[in-house]
Amino acid sequence: MTVSEIKRKIDNLLFAKEEDEDLDCFDDDLDYEPVENPFSHLYFRNNIIKIVLTGGPCSGKSEFVKLASDELKKRNIPVFVVNETATELLKGNLVFDDDPVAFQKAVCFLQLQKEKAIENYTLDYLRKKNLTNAVIIYDRSAWDGRAYLDDDVWIQNVGRKYDVYNNLGNRFVIHLESAASIGKFSKDNNEERYETEECAARIDKRLFDIYRSHPYFAHIPAREDYEQKKAEFLKLFMAHVESKLISEKEDD
Repeated sequence: MTVSEIKRKIDNLLFAKEEDEDLDCFDDDLDYEPVENPFSHLYFRNNIIKIVLTGGPCSGKSEFVKLASDELKKRNIPVFVVNETATELLKGNLVFDDDPVAFQKAVCFLQLQKEKAIENYTLDYLRKKNLTNAVIIYDRSAWDGRAYLDDDVWIQNVGRKYDVYNNLGNRFVIHLESAASIGKFSKDNNEERYETEECAARIDKRLFDIYRSHPYFAHIPAREDYEQKKAEFLKLFMAHVESKLISEKEDD
């Protein structure tokens, strides 16, 4: 039996619509045992909702990642997090000021590897659990490093080198305005933070300008009342997730 004949028989088996149609498509005298459908992965349905949190230093990103994760867990929605890469490298004794370009290259490379690993893990998780929906939260993306270098330097040494231009895809980007923009900058919740208030405000503005043209972009302003900012964020975040969920009971 030729490959094309086998494919036709598989097509007949998968797409037969009449109840009385003969589904015994394989010959009894085949010299191999039936195996699991080799095309089953093509019919796996997944719905991974990807959300990036960005913003300058002291914008609340790490806290808001936990806030959103906890809310998703309450609703039994699987959630996975790509934690901020720059902080991890700073804790590993890399120093930004020694060589900013080398530092941002390291951040971008590791960021992309982490994203790929967690995205692949999420797909495997959904397959094994026979689930459809999951959320990935990115504490910054590969684009954030652009705010720390001159545009032409970042494009030449990072953007083009690591091909980040298609990295965002259809991710929803939420820009959390830094408290530095309203004079409430603090280093208390991140011992690796090295920026001054003026620097933090400048980076925050750069990030806003970098992402604002993305088709799926939202902005949460800094507030004197931090609890108000948290409430506004969570409402926006969950509204987006709920708009993208697919019913687990929905027929293929």
